[in-house]
Amino acid sequence: MIKPRTPVVCHFGAADIEFREGIIMDWLSIRYPISTSDVESVEKEFDLRLPLDYKKVIGPINGGALRNAWVEVPGLGRVSFSRNVSLQKGASAGIYELLPIFNDGPIHIFPFASVGNGDYFCFDLKDNTVILYRHELQTTAYVCDTFSQFSERIMAD
Repeated sequence: MIKPRTPVVCHFGAADIEFREGIIMDWLSIRYPISTSDVESVEKEFDLRLPLDYKKVIGPINGGALRNAWVEVPGLGRVSFSRNVSLQKGASAGIYELLPIFNDGPIHIFPFASVGNGDYFCFDLKDNTVILYRHELQTTAYVCDTFSQFSERIMAD
């Protein structure tokens, strides 16, 4: 059951940031907050363009986790949302480790959030849709058209 929505505030330390309209999200263990220039460096290094709506919010919550969060995925139901993939060099299970695993050749799948079981929410960079990569089946499932739509689907118990 989806709970009634209230304005979202992301809490980390003394700073509160509005993430989107919806439920209150309490971001835990922000590992590596990053700047806009750090995100641009990732784009340049890997020769890719990330969705603007993602780039606008990832900086302060880079690598952050949510407790008891999930996303409703068409045809699959509730899928856990564990942690944002860190864009920081040297981060464990960060983007620098994951991109070679997800892409054999040119980068077209960009994992941005862990489900916690080896599956990842990703961008299909061909059209910037959000997909779920299911590692055991080595398949993907469509989630939604944009990161903004995805962020609106994040719920917490």
